[in-house]
Amino acid sequence: MDPVRGGVFEVGPHTRRSEGPRPRGHAHAARVLRRPGDPLPHQCTSHRPACDFAPEFARLNDDILFGEVWNREALLPLKLRSIATVSALIGKGIVDGSLAYHLHSARNNGVTKHEMAEILTHIAFYAGWPNAWAAFKMAKEA
Repeated sequence: MDPVRGGVFEVGPHTRRSEGPRPRGHAHAARVLRRPGDPLPHQCTSHRPACDFAPEFARLNDDILFGEVWNREALLPLKLRSIATVSALIGKGIVDGSLAYHLHSARNNGVTKHEMAEILTHIAFYAGWPNAWAAFKMAKEA
């Protein structure tokens, strides 16, 4: 069953929700956080061990972060949200799959190659050269 069209979401073995912001969260992720042709993402897919261990955390991630915060485009456009997210991840030294994911979504949200190069150059002086250097390698692939 397609989780968005079917309206049922499994967070953990004992949690089922059929209403609330999650459909918006999944619709948002499908629109801006996936590569064209990829299946509809569910945040727990790539973080299954954490979701099984902490289903409430997974629910908050899907419902609040992706269902509400990322959908407040009238307050801050997706392009700026992506820039802020990439900057925060690099600033924290998080240069793993989550950064690659958000670099790709930044491109989908309108951040150009030249803008990203300038953003990463700027970040290097505040977040650390090694962090930015790692991000450049990932941004090139996004």
